Amino acid sequence: TTNPHTWSSFDVALDAFTNYASRYAGLGFVFAKDDGMVGIDLDDCLDADGNMKPWARGVVERFSDTYIEISPNAD
Repeated sequence: TTNPHTWSSFDVALDAFTNYASRYAGLGFVFAKDDGMVGIDLDDCLDADGNMKPWARGVVERFSDTYIEISPNAD
């Protein structure tokens, strides 16, 4: 979401997830303009076997000293 009025703190989100886990697939993170953080999203970077596609390898290697995750598919 891009509406800051719908955001909450981690503690509030964790409490909601803990108490109503059947309603949610997990917790998310929103990058805000002034938070000083940057994210890179490599859509469709894994093949059918879960291996990284060649075009994504350089990006992942370049940022290997940062936090990296394979996020759940939103399909």
